[in-house]
Amino acid sequence: MSPRDWRLRIEDILESISNIQNYIENMSFDEFVKDTKTIRASAYEISIIGESTSRIPAELQEKYPQVPWAKMKEMRNIIIHEYFRVDPVIVWQTATQNLPPLIPILHTILKEQSDG
Repeated sequence: MSPRDWRLRIEDILESISNIQNYIENMSFDEFVKDTKTIRASAYEISIIGESTSRIPAELQEKYPQVPWAKMKEMRNIIIHEYFRVDPVIVWQTATQNLPPLIPILHTILKEQSDG
């Protein structure tokens, strides 16, 4: 396992979410599905999210079950190992619906864990 602290992994997740939001800002779904570069860039960021998630300690994941840790890892595996199955509709849904609600939760985790 990487010696990199799990807190940095959560910051990586937050950064990837921010990157995706920047990529798709002011973009409609119809524009997104026609933009291969943005789809692939977003998918890459989702793979970083999944990889980072796999490095979060199990006890921390259990403490915060409202975060879909397993689904995040599963998305990474599909993008990396089954790249031919990556569906732009799912990437869009992930980017616009599933990731934004995680931002305050992840910030809360960082705050609660640093407070002791």
